[in-house]
Amino acid sequence: MIIPMSALVQYRFNDSAKLKEYMPRTARMQIDIINWLALRNNFTYAILTTNETTLELPISRNNKGSMNYLLDGTCDMVVRDLFMTSGRYRLLDMPYPWYQGPARFLIPVPDARLNFTAVLKPFQLQVWIWLVVSLAIVIATFQLIKHYLPPVPSTPDGLVARVSQKPIPYLYVFGLLLSQGGPVISQRRAIRVVAAIWCLAAFVLSQAYNSTLITYVIAPNDSPLINSVLDIVNNPSIHFLVEKNMGMDVVITGSTDEDGIFRRLRDGINSYPASRCSSQAQCIERVLSGGSHAFSKSIEYLLDVMFDDFQKTGQCRLQVSKEGFMNFIISFALAKHSPYTDTISKGIIDMNGFGLIDHWVQTYQVMPHRCLSRTARKRREQPRLSLKNLTGAFVVLLTGYAVSFLVFVVERLHETRRRLHNRLASAKPEKPPAASYGPDEFVFW
Repeated sequence: MIIPMSALVQYRFNDSAKLKEYMPRTARMQIDIINWLALRNNFTYAILTTNETTLELPISRNNKGSMNYLLDGTCDMVVRDLFMTSGRYRLLDMPYPWYQGPARFLIPVPDARLNFTAVLKPFQLQVWIWLVVSLAIVIATFQLIKHYLPPVPSTPDGLVARVSQKPIPYLYVFGLLLSQGGPVISQRRAIRVVAAIWCLAAFVLSQAYNSTLITYVIAPNDSPLINSVLDIVNNPSIHFLVEKNMGMDVVITGSTDEDGIFRRLRDGINSYPASRCSSQAQCIERVLSGGSHAFSKSIEYLLDVMFDDFQKTGQCRLQVSKEGFMNFIISFALAKHSPYTDTISKGIIDMNGFGLIDHWVQTYQVMPHRCLSRTARKRREQPRLSLKNLTGAFVVLLTGYAVSFLVFVVERLHETRRRLHNRLASAKPEKPPAASYGPDEFVFW
């Protein structure tokens, strides 16, 4: 006599084939295990229909928990994905585990954010600091050369030597870095050598920056809520959800850890009233309802949830955390000193050896490829840029426009002030000298 706790309690069937139809996909293999064991060891079984969904603690006054059926001899085995814990093992027989796998966290898919920092990410902070220092050194070097070296009498073209007092070196240095520089017509060897060195450095820096920038522009900037369990214990605003009196709740609540992760998870669950859900569906709804919620279960069940949600909504609203939490060791439960324990254990060992467990997992497991690995999918597909990806570039562009406009206004005000001064100083303004390129000027287009 068995109790298949994985079945939905509103459907009561004594036929395992009909019962299997209403069980979750990843739980259907439990019926396959029982059927194979029955054929292997030539025994029959019957299903005891109950309203029990927990092993130890009942969820209402009308329930008493499936363990009581084992203890009073009403049934022989509970078929369920049950954690193997020391507390359960003292009261029950738990045969060889039929499944071992990692537990992951189910979290909501975050919304994409504006990518303001994409233009700064190609270089580390140290590189930006040294780049600013290099700009100052190069500009200062040009100024010192112009100030201390004697001017050349004339150019090869016969132009009159005239050292320019305009801040052309500033424009030249910044222009080369932005791939907008012009030639140096100075005949001074020192200036030409410094300009050549800066040309090479600016070329390398600009090419390295531009080639790396595109990877940060198209990269997703919607970081997940958590990556591991450490993000939960270190962030009090993230709430850990568990099914009440089920596997994860039993393991964490019954843990004797006083200093580690289990104690901190236990304190977080006890401090947040909504941490314990009455059902898995309620936990999923809380994850999707907004806020910082993470729900933990085996990876197979979480993939089922992701697939079902995508089938209903057509959207990828859920994702699985990058790192696992702990390994599930799942078994069945039998009465203490049951005569069937060794037979069930040997049969499960044989099934693992034959590869039947892996075969059934792959048979019933759905793979929501469109939602499972969004990063891998984006690597396979051609990424499409949106305004959120280009936010940082547009911010830099608008900043440049604003600075250029301010410089233009300052120049116009300075020119107006100079003309007004010349009018007041002399009735006849002086004729401006003919334009000519001096030997120390930088031509900038």
